[in-house]
Amino acid sequence: MQRWKTEFGERLQTDASVHYWIKEEKWYLHGFIDDVTGKILALYFDTEETLMGYYNITKKVLLNYGIPKEILKDKRTYFEVQKKRSQIYILTP
Repeated sequence: MQRWKTEFGERLQTDASVHYWIKEEKWYLHGFIDDVTGKILALYFDTEETLMGYYNITKKVLLNYGIPKEILKDKRTYFEVQKKRSQIYILTP
């Protein structure tokens, strides 16, 4: 269970939302929001949910507000390194 936060910047939430924002085109709105105040800290539109979209909003947050104590994210793989399993081949004479 997560402890309640009481101060601005203690915990930020990030996610992207897909909608038909412009005519019949699908666009993704990446965003950061402060968990305590609900203040929107950064937004970025892109045609896909991408790591570059998250880089863009993260840069805006860091430059404008500094380093947050905690960031909540969804379970997308954009945020985690996926290590490939190496195969070991044993050569015998």
